[in-house]
Amino acid sequence: RCLRSLSSLLMKHSADGINKDKKSKLGMAVANLEAATVLGVADGVGSWSQYRIDPGIYAKQLMMNTARASVEISKKGAQELSAAELLNIGHSKTKLKGSTTTTVACLKGNTLSAATIGDTAFVLLRNGKIYFKSPTQEFEFDTPYQLADCDISEGFGEFSEPEDALLYTVRDIKPGDVLVMASDGLFDNLHDYEIEQIVAEKLQQGYGADGISRELIERARAHSLDPNYISPWAQEKGQTESLGVIGGTLRKLGIKAVVGSGYRGGKPDDISVITGIAQYLIPGTDLFLPI
Repeated sequence: RCLRSLSSLLMKHSADGINKDKKSKLGMAVANLEAATVLGVADGVGSWSQYRIDPGIYAKQLMMNTARASVEISKKGAQELSAAELLNIGHSKTKLKGSTTTTVACLKGNTLSAATIGDTAFVLLRNGKIYFKSPTQEFEFDTPYQLADCDISEGFGEFSEPEDALLYTVRDIKPGDVLVMASDGLFDNLHDYEIEQIVAEKLQQGYGADGISRELIERARAHSLDPNYISPWAQEKGQTESLGVIGGTLRKLGIKAVVGSGYRGGKPDDISVITGIAQYLIPGTDLFLPI
């Protein structure tokens, strides 16, 4: 979901996704000239299917309500809110059983604010290298925090509220910075160096946000189905099981220990990716200045 803005620094962005079961596209790629200052991704928790509840409904409704809040605020001419404030409004209006991991990011001027819950995450790349990467929130390996209406979903698990989100502010966004937001299906199957390589290669080849999103998804999907690929997910699984409690503690601190666990293979999963490239918009036009 996105919001048009008169701010001088905007995101040219693209969004796309693949469903692990249907092997089909979830989202239609958004035109890469769309100006956006609010971006969000949500990954519904699959275990709700055992209660005959579509895991995707809560996630979609949350994103829709968050987007609507952003648009309404813009129409009223009110001061733009932070990612945490928008997520809180979206959550308060989502009255359904279900839960999701989520990341919401807002760009105001050259300041990016972001809020994450669970194992969706974002990376900010500058000059071909990862400048910042948000950590994940997990109770234990493969058990992420989940955002839900705790009253409506009471008795179905342990859930989080918006105040449990990890909050970030990057105050020096520059033209050419690349923001990649995604579900865990991307980060479980692509190493950081691969993300850097794909972004750099696509930019050098003249592709924009759309080309980056598509290549990230295709590469992650290929890895997820490769039983011999040593994925980030396989490495974390090995670390957790080989080092026990210590491994779990290291992982929560963002420290990866190399252990000879022998685990291989990717993790088949839904993969949703949003890529944004920061550029200046010429005032009064739909034209972006070249990077």
